[in-house]
Amino acid sequence: MVFIDTLGIFYAPDSPYNLYLVDRTWYYHYDQKWYKSHRHDGSWRYVSYSNIPDALQRLPERYIKKKNPPLEPESRAPKGKKKKASRPKKKRESSPKRASAENPLSSRLPLV
Repeated sequence: MVFIDTLGIFYAPDSPYNLYLVDRTWYYHYDQKWYKSHRHDGSWRYVSYSNIPDALQRLPERYIKKKNPPLEPESRAPKGKKKKASRPKKKRESSPKRASAENPLSSRLPLV
């Protein structure tokens, strides 16, 4: 990370992405759109140009990479970052059988 003292923001020149850190919030620029996150690896949310910090609105072209990879549509995180694995769904437990002579647990279940 490199500090741009004229703007008071941090810039990631070694990253393939247009990443900036402003007041502990990360900003990502792609295709004339801005996204923000509280983490450098996502989860990114779109931010309108009027809602980005003034320092980013004044950002000189030399700090914006032309060949910048897009966001992954499903995670909205920069490519190369893995999406968290989802938990397997729990199986629904079957309801107890009615008490009957065939069910050995019938003494524990009420007759219905």
